[in-house]
Amino acid sequence: MPKLSEMSDDYKIIKIRRKVGDQAVKGEIFMDVETEDKAAMEVAFYTTGVITELNVKEGDIVRGDALLGVINEPD
Repeated sequence: MPKLSEMSDDYKIIKIRRKVGDQAVKGEIFMDVETEDKAAMEVAFYTTGVITELNVKEGDIVRGDALLGVINEPD
């Protein structure tokens, strides 16, 4: 989870747009989150590959350094 706001360290996951087995494309939106001060933000994929694991679900509160999931990058 990237740090998206100087004012907030915790983020509530509002919507996850992809699931395990889906293709991840660098720059495409992965999920929508809300900061502690109720600002809505989007989180984009940082790499391209296949999502092999999701470590969070909608409604979870995560810290700015949380591991959201795993993407297997192509060789």
